[in-house]
Amino acid sequence: MKYLNIRIILLCCQVLNGKSSTAKILLNSAANGKIQIPATGLGIPFVYQFNQEVKIQYQVPTITEYDLTLDAQYGGFSVLLDGEYEVVGSVSDVFHVLSNQTSCFSSARFTFSLPDWWFAFEVEPVFCDVTNYKVFFEYQTNNRWLRVPVKYIENANIYAKAGDYAAGNQNFLNIKRYLIDVKSATENTKYTSDERDALKALVLTLQTNMSTPIRLSLDYLVKTTTASITTRATYLFSDNQFKCLDSINTRSTINENGLVFKTGYLNSIPCFN
Repeated sequence: MKYLNIRIILLCCQVLNGKSSTAKILLNSAANGKIQIPATGLGIPFVYQFNQEVKIQYQVPTITEYDLTLDAQYGGFSVLLDGEYEVVGSVSDVFHVLSNQTSCFSSARFTFSLPDWWFAFEVEPVFCDVTNYKVFFEYQTNNRWLRVPVKYIENANIYAKAGDYAAGNQNFLNIKRYLIDVKSATENTKYTSDERDALKALVLTLQTNMSTPIRLSLDYLVKTTTASITTRATYLFSDNQFKCLDSINTRSTINENGLVFKTGYLNSIPCFN
């Protein structure tokens, strides 16, 4: 079975809460132009819930029709509430996923360490058999998801440990951690200038807001189209500096690569384990 799913929150009219409604998914395909799903009829039935996320799912009747949507990069929706009130909007992300992305990881935790400046997703992979994929850390700012590429780490990396996404370990089911070490990233030739700039932007965003929404995304090919498995971090965790301190102040410095480093110093007595 092939399904198209859309999740939306509509702040329309509270008196319409619980009303039977219909929706159409709108996609923009580079190869096939504008696609409306379903192409005919009233739309996909659902029950409107005021100020709550609504999941709308459509079972595509044929593989041929589903294949028309594979290269879609932009999306939107048209909703008819209670058969009378029309609401049109856009979709922030379009993903094509072969596996149920919620089953690929049983847990995901985003960890960052100060002042060393390394970032990691610690995960428990399950079920999915994914090969030849690319890894990205994605973070949300100004209602947009931006991405930072993650290369496999070198065995000589001082933060490397068993279960890392490394040169000798790229089997999805064996990987427990995806790591970016800032120093290696800024100095390693595997990272381009644009990729280093993207990493610096992530650093600066986390300095401003350490509760920034962040997620892990793995891209792989379905035919000639990129599909993604994406998982949000369940919580944000910082290393020892914040574990046992009542408060901490920070100093910022900048190195020869133009990358801002943030270090902490105590402003109170540390607690004891």
